[in-house]
Amino acid sequence: MKTQKKISMNSFLYILNGVETPIYSGTLHFWRTPARGWNERLRDMKDAFCNTVDTYIAWNWHEPQEGKFDFQGKTDPRRDLEGFLELVEKNGLYAIIRPGPYICAEWLNGGIPGWLLRDHPEILAKNSEGKSMPLDVFYPPVTYLHPTYLAYVEKWYDKVCEVLRNHLYTNGGCIISVTIDDEPSYWETLYHPLMSDYNEIVIGTESKPGIYQRWLKEKYRDVNLLNKKYYANYSSFNEVKPPRKMPKHYRELPLFIDWNHFKLYMINVYSERLYRMIIDRGINVPLSILDPYLEWWNMEAWPRFQQFCKERKLELAQWTEFWPTFHRSFDFKEDKIGSYIAYKLGIYRPLMKKASTPPLSIETQAYLAHHIEPDEAELLYLSILAYGINNINYYLMIGGENPRGYGCHTGKTWDIGCPIALDGERRPHFDIIKRLGQFLKVHGVRLAHAETVADIAVGYYEPYGACRLFGDTLDYGFKESLQNAYGQYFLGDTGLLNLLSMSGVNFDMVDLQSMSIEELLQYKQLWVFALDFMDENIQRKLVEFVKHCGKLVTLPGTPYLNENMERVDIMKELYPAKLVSPVRAKKLERLVPFFAVNAEDIEEMVVKDYIRNFELTDETPIAWDSRTKKPCAYRRKFGEGNATLIGFKIQYFPSFHDFHRRFIQHVLNLDDVERLTCAENMDLLVVERRGEGYSYLFVLNPIGLPVKSKVSFTDPSNDKRKTIPRF
Repeated sequence: MKTQKKISMNSFLYILNGVETPIYSGTLHFWRTPARGWNERLRDMKDAFCNTVDTYIAWNWHEPQEGKFDFQGKTDPRRDLEGFLELVEKNGLYAIIRPGPYICAEWLNGGIPGWLLRDHPEILAKNSEGKSMPLDVFYPPVTYLHPTYLAYVEKWYDKVCEVLRNHLYTNGGCIISVTIDDEPSYWETLYHPLMSDYNEIVIGTESKPGIYQRWLKEKYRDVNLLNKKYYANYSSFNEVKPPRKMPKHYRELPLFIDWNHFKLYMINVYSERLYRMIIDRGINVPLSILDPYLEWWNMEAWPRFQQFCKERKLELAQWTEFWPTFHRSFDFKEDKIGSYIAYKLGIYRPLMKKASTPPLSIETQAYLAHHIEPDEAELLYLSILAYGINNINYYLMIGGENPRGYGCHTGKTWDIGCPIALDGERRPHFDIIKRLGQFLKVHGVRLAHAETVADIAVGYYEPYGACRLFGDTLDYGFKESLQNAYGQYFLGDTGLLNLLSMSGVNFDMVDLQSMSIEELLQYKQLWVFALDFMDENIQRKLVEFVKHCGKLVTLPGTPYLNENMERVDIMKELYPAKLVSPVRAKKLERLVPFFAVNAEDIEEMVVKDYIRNFELTDETPIAWDSRTKKPCAYRRKFGEGNATLIGFKIQYFPSFHDFHRRFIQHVLNLDDVERLTCAENMDLLVVERRGEGYSYLFVLNPIGLPVKSKVSFTDPSNDKRKTIPRF
């Protein structure tokens, strides 16, 4: 007889029967692996010090025909979910179960049954022309909140949860978490504003309003407030229609931003519906979800999901993932550290702390690359630990093959560089995973209670991320190409974030919309990448931040519009210097010019696109345009703090002279920002995770070449500065 056990979670780890336990896991798709090999593959995972196995459950695999379910392997041994979970328990492993309804997984329809899509075409999402995607595309998108779809999901959950209940950790079984859906993002169409969802239940009809109109009414209350923002003249919310063509003027952006936020709202509501369905079916282990809104374009919107969970009292752990590449060489080096790892975890880390849920990477890339070099795999896995992940699942740990007719993207094969091949061969990065498992078995709990230390903060403004979806902003009146500025110069492989990281600067990402002035003042310096528009309240917050002793660095300019696309001059209080002449970004990369900047001990540092020249009065110049000799960056005292404006887009550009990284250090020095940990050679990165009286130093070599350096750090036991003389 199984013994009942307790499970809970905190901001660091899962707590199993009173014991904090780091999750070290790998994905094994039992339905892609021959049943006769399940036991041996589970033992291989234990040999890598894994304590958990992760798997999806594909709806269309277990209900191939409507109403005909198989969880015992009667029609195919690979459908024996019951038998697989029993083997997991016999091997002393925990299990993470992901029953969808949508699972992605490079699997036919992402797990949604073909019979459901064929027999109920009304559930399919529609584009701006009122058409659904053809069923032969990968993952045809469904309208999440369509009542017919949700009714079938309930039937699926009825059956699958009946199996899962017998194997819950709380009932003496192996299942410690159940995940709802997978990366809910309208089947990856969220990033195409006109691709979804124009289903009638969403946008309404002439006679009946839809979810969209009801959402607008709840958001604005008064239609006149909406009219002011949209430059419209509606008499009721029922008249409002979503956009059907891309914007032609920046005054249309509030409509498009709302349309994007509305779709995020539908994902939130859908997630709540699934959450409550599973809870109602007796699943009493922690529930989880992977990257709501997906990761590529909407990470900045994650605070919206967390706020929704808080308001709706959803105890739902948000997990994340790390995919440096797809279907090509693994290629994880210096250009991914700041722009991907530090950026993503800089957003994710503080959100998990506030939510009191453990940071976990459920899909840490271990396959789907031509070849995975052990040194680059080790760099990825150590980097995510350094920047705040406490629990790791490797996806995909075990290679397999697809049952006939069910594969998507990969045909029959399902072994593309997995650490453990279909035949059991162990590939080179298996040893990296095993070695890291040994480390976490000893240090995992202590490491989890040590926080990643940030030298500075970088502010982000969520609507910038949304606007990247709406075409090139230069086409409708902006001075800046938001897509290029944000996507290339801020987030890109050679952008500002990567420059900061590769300059040895560790940073937190802070949400400018929700972060208070008091919270911002905890940082030694705040960097803000500011474009044409920004919420008025945020602009005022930044002014007050500096006035109350804050140190602000703004680049490459200041916003001149508010969130309603009305002209404002709020930031002129901080930055009063006049422009010598206006600048406008170039649209085509081939036409982007190269310029040069001079600064202290820096001569002709290359920058692209434009340089803003300023006429100064009592401000202090810190950089000059090498052509005009005019100041192009300056700082000034304001209130109790300092404000620095950099009038160009600085990028990561390592060279013999290393001017760009030296300029970053110069800007830090102006505000007396001392890095708590650093390497003398900036090619070596040092990231500290600090606990009470102890620290872990992660020394990373992202360039992959031999590097020698001194490493300096502050001893957490006595606050004294110490140096490792040779690393």
